[in-house]
Amino acid sequence: MKKNKLPMFLLALGAAILVWLYDVTVVNPNDTSTISGIPVSFANEDVIRSQDLMVTGGSSDTVSLRISGRRSELKKLSKNNIEVTVDLSQITEEGNHDLPYTVQFPANVSSGELSIDNRSPATVSVTVEHYIRRTIEVRTVFEGDVSPGAEGESLVIDTDTMKVTPGEVTVTGPAEQVEAIDCAMITIDRSGISETTVAEYDYELLDASGDPVNRDELVADVEKFTINIPVLKFKEVPLTVRTVDGGGATAANVSYSLSADSIKISGDPSLVDRIHQIELGTLDFASVIGPTTRTYSVSLPEGVNNASGVTEVELTAEVSGLNVINLTIDDFTLINVPENLTAESLGESVQLTLRGTPAALSNLKPEDVAVTVDLSSFTQPGTFIVPVTVKLPDGLQVGPIGSNTLTVTLS
Repeated sequence: MKKNKLPMFLLALGAAILVWLYDVTVVNPNDTSTISGIPVSFANEDVIRSQDLMVTGGSSDTVSLRISGRRSELKKLSKNNIEVTVDLSQITEEGNHDLPYTVQFPANVSSGELSIDNRSPATVSVTVEHYIRRTIEVRTVFEGDVSPGAEGESLVIDTDTMKVTPGEVTVTGPAEQVEAIDCAMITIDRSGISETTVAEYDYELLDASGDPVNRDELVADVEKFTINIPVLKFKEVPLTVRTVDGGGATAANVSYSLSADSIKISGDPSLVDRIHQIELGTLDFASVIGPTTRTYSVSLPEGVNNASGVTEVELTAEVSGLNVINLTIDDFTLINVPENLTAESLGESVQLTLRGTPAALSNLKPEDVAVTVDLSSFTQPGTFIVPVTVKLPDGLQVGPIGSNTLTVTLS
């Protein structure tokens, strides 16, 4: 019968483990480890900066250490928890300097159980130069096209009011490099911009030839610029006048024209989109007696600009197809006479000038016309020329024109 060998195997394995543990903990508990790629940091940079010096280069950004000590402590070490520091405070002039460095192990490691057998490199070489500080002008350049507007409209970036914040950038670095800087250039892509926009932009430092300046050794106090980009919409809008029938005239009897039928306006798209026409004012047909000329000022809402430069528009108007008659009205009424005064007209009749179609005027009789004289605006004794109010039969294309007044004395 075959014997089971498993117990013997397990016993042998356990014995081997015990021998190994004895060797590494009693006979030989120490070991050696090489750790590479440990990053180098600099201390007291502010000290050399106070002397207008700065580190512009070095032989190595990392070091390697060969460390001996207890295995249990070595296992806790890595390139990420060992601190290697170069003290810059001992530097007093520009040039190349070979500096020692200190090594700091993490707090959970017993430093007394470890020793550094080798450092590679033994010192850290740094290059130090004098630096200067300059304020650099900011410029902008555009590329691409603004989104097209609808027919008769166009969108334009208003560079005159565009605001870049901050308005300048201060650059610190080696004198030769800083002095080579001509400007800080911001490139703005216009494509897709259809309304006023506020955005952040990167920038390049360029020399006088327009080539980028290497920024590896330069320090700028601005990371990005904030730019308010105003977008103006340009739009052609018609000019109109509001007409009021009067003096027996309607739109069928009055023809008029404007010296400018439209103007171009500009402004924020949200404002311009609300404007479909510009009303210059009112044209009362009663005031059009024979060939007539009126001048209107072009007035625009706040925030909207007159891009055409047309500030006044002349209107010419003419009446046709109407006749004019003079009519004497003996029956008129004085109304709203002040309580403490008496009113007396200087004249027993009112002379009216009426205009209308030939047919309407031929059928008009004096008794069809009601004339009232409203004295509510007068409170003191005196003699006044008062406009009269004329009421005519409904549907009759006749109306008063000119100055129809009556002289009244209040006492």
